[in-house]
Amino acid sequence: MMHINKNLFFCIGILLVSMVQCIKGMDEKWDIFEKSEHTTQVLLGKHLSITREGEDFVFYKEVIKGLDKDCVVVTHVSYSNCATILTLMYFKILPPDIKRYITLLMLGHTLDSNFEYLKTFKGHTDLIKAVAFSPNGEKMAMASYDKTVSVWNIESGQQLFKFDQHSQSVPCVIFSPDGDSLLTGSDDTTARLWSLSTGEQLLHVEEEPQEGDVGGIQSVAFSTCGSTVVTGSLEGIVSVWDAVTGQSLLCFHFNGGRICSAVFSLDGAKIFFGTSEGNVSVFHVAKTRELLGFKLKGTQKDFISAVAFSPDRQLVLFGYKDGIISLCNIEKKKCLLKLKGHNGMVISLAFSPDSTTILSCSWGEDTARLWDSSTGLQLLKLKADCNGVHSVAFSFDGKKILLGSYEGVAYLWGLSSCEATDWIRNNSNPYQVWFFTKALEGRSKGRFRVNNFKDSIEYEILNGLPDFVQEYVMKWDSITIVFTPPVDSIDLKQNKPLSEDHLLDLDFDGEIDPIDYRPYYGLCSLL
Repeated sequence: MMHINKNLFFCIGILLVSMVQCIKGMDEKWDIFEKSEHTTQVLLGKHLSITREGEDFVFYKEVIKGLDKDCVVVTHVSYSNCATILTLMYFKILPPDIKRYITLLMLGHTLDSNFEYLKTFKGHTDLIKAVAFSPNGEKMAMASYDKTVSVWNIESGQQLFKFDQHSQSVPCVIFSPDGDSLLTGSDDTTARLWSLSTGEQLLHVEEEPQEGDVGGIQSVAFSTCGSTVVTGSLEGIVSVWDAVTGQSLLCFHFNGGRICSAVFSLDGAKIFFGTSEGNVSVFHVAKTRELLGFKLKGTQKDFISAVAFSPDRQLVLFGYKDGIISLCNIEKKKCLLKLKGHNGMVISLAFSPDSTTILSCSWGEDTARLWDSSTGLQLLKLKADCNGVHSVAFSFDGKKILLGSYEGVAYLWGLSSCEATDWIRNNSNPYQVWFFTKALEGRSKGRFRVNNFKDSIEYEILNGLPDFVQEYVMKWDSITIVFTPPVDSIDLKQNKPLSEDHLLDLDFDGEIDPIDYRPYYGLCSLL
């Protein structure tokens, strides 16, 4: 994420002070308006907030001389957007560099998420349960339900190795820190280490049952130095092994669900693991004791279907069977965000190397989704030509993404330079920035409806963008262009049309509800 210097904060501080003074003036000017019976509070003078059917709207209440009744014109926009537009009132007076910073802050990481499809890797006969990149980004691996693991050269697309010694499906795979070997874990209860120079098996370790059955190995990871590995099983067994000799260094049973993910701390002294019942534990290897643990509230047995830890081990992701993703701070034992958008069980999760972006996929969907980890905003959908995406991974530099599919095919996506995002960063005016933020919000809060008729401000803004920017924004998959013919405004209390003489220009325009449409007025006058 960008670093903002002290001068920027100083300029923004001056801007906010100016805004407060202006808003105070607006309050004095529009203080004559009274609340309607539906209004919960007066927000900014003529902007009134109400709640209807669980949704927040901004109403504009105008007292019209010569009429006994107040006239209320409704726009279906949350108050947060109203505040955003008021902020943009002063956008045009700022220096270009400050405007660029504010644009980037408002649009989050979206402009840094320009991934495009690059190529396909076909090498398996059943679904891909896990995918991984080598540390240098030159190789990739796929672990499959067909009991095999394949390794590929990314540049040439050539298959380098195929390992088939596992007797059951292989749900996890990872490269060693030096990239010279590959570790796989299987439902046959074994973990195997493979040489990537000769293709031979270097190590074969097998879980021993502590209480009842072991269950298949669901998670494998190296320590940072590569000298030890940790495995986690379906039956809650966590084991630490010497990566050279295969000697068992630690083994214990955690009675709190299957182990979905187990990783080392950066110094190798601790193990972090998460379970299918929403438990997170930090275990000290040498002291063989738990240092920290918590359970996600409201989770039931086997309700968690995927877990992932951030590279710095400060955050953890939980994927639910109902499609929701929870982002939690481990040290604070606190849920920070809930990401909603998937329609099925979340089956794979990954953090970008800098932890600013989250990658996810769910059962039965042919797309993977990118999320902003600071806001929970959905940044992008990556659509694969398959019946479903089953596994996801980031490269170590964050510039590539792998998606593994049900059909045994992996899809490679790469971060590309984008003329459209450069244009948005450097050339957007306040109207366009407002439009982009509305379109982005549509990803997580329902479609942003742009009405195709002459008086629609949104449609005018969209049409005013260069063609290549329009094409880019439409790829966000959040905008619906609909045709809604203009109709007269009405007095909501009397449900009767108002003549044009009774309408005053409004200061803000919002999203149209196709059933409760009212016309737009005056966005341009605001800015």
